[in-house]
Amino acid sequence: MKIIKASKIADDAWDENGENDWTNASLMKKLNEIDGEQGEYYQQIVTDKSKSMIAEDIVWNIGGVSYDDYDSLYANQWYDKERGTEVYQTSPPRPTTWPKEGDLTTKARVGLIYPSDFGYAVGGTKEKRTGCLKTELYNYDGGCYEYDWLTPTNDWSWTISPHSSHSDVAFGVGSRGYVYGSSVGDGNCRGVAPVVYLASNVKVSSGQGSVEDPFVLKAE
Repeated sequence: MKIIKASKIADDAWDENGENDWTNASLMKKLNEIDGEQGEYYQQIVTDKSKSMIAEDIVWNIGGVSYDDYDSLYANQWYDKERGTEVYQTSPPRPTTWPKEGDLTTKARVGLIYPSDFGYAVGGTKEKRTGCLKTELYNYDGGCYEYDWLTPTNDWSWTISPHSSHSDVAFGVGSRGYVYGSSVGDGNCRGVAPVVYLASNVKVSSGQGSVEDPFVLKAE
């Protein structure tokens, strides 16, 4: 089960070196523990109490979306692209440390939302949700974002997905609920809302999953 923090824990650059390679991004390193070294935000997420409840080595999909496509995709189409093979190609070829086309996954404990997560989080009436799921995420500011619980509040938050037409752009969600690209480099600090997955031994011990009666989780 995926757990998404609906509010940011910080504002930060996606990658301080200005490259949209999540496998080596500065933000990825700050969110995780790598070779025994804990990132700046790691202990805010993986506390002593929660550590046994958060799964390790989760596979994150890091397929990109191009300039030609990003403003015309519905949530389900973003989902497919995130799991696709598009990646920015340079001439000469991109650094060998970057993911190769066709191998666009990486493993880590903590990540960020996908654009499709934002799209699928829309609620409202059945008719409203159906209509929004047939709306481009770029156009969610036209009436869908008010019903989406992942819309940032007066802010702009990063997603994990890179732009495949540029080496220095990743996608984010604006405060009026549209998905678009922004420079990943140092100095362009955006909201960071972490995502984890529950370990297989975690069960719901009580609650209905509502604001008034939230789920209470425990490790068995």
